[in-house]
Amino acid sequence: MNDPHQIRALEEMLLTPSSTFTHADWERLIDDDFKEFGKSGQVHRKADAIQYLLSARTDGYSIVHFDALPLGADVVLVNYTLLSGNTPHSNRSSIWRRSATGWRIVYHQGTRIA
Repeated sequence: MNDPHQIRALEEMLLTPSSTFTHADWERLIDDDFKEFGKSGQVHRKADAIQYLLSARTDGYSIVHFDALPLGADVVLVNYTLLSGNTPHSNRSSIWRRSATGWRIVYHQGTRIA
């Protein structure tokens, strides 16, 4: 596995979408097989994620308790807690897969902390 700091940096990019990121940038980062289980219970696919990221402007989130677990030579499961300010917001899990073009997110789920 590559340096877990690289995967964490990618997760942080997804949390704070930049207005400089284009549709093509997100296409490269999000795998065609991407699936997310949202807090509403809905399943979101790649197109949904890209649409959200192109319009989202979130601030004030940070990652703590980040852990990366290799599941194979080119697959990593990450778990972390997302903070809103200093308050725990949700527990998050993502699966990243390395492709010829770099790491791509394949799966994501967040569970809100009550």
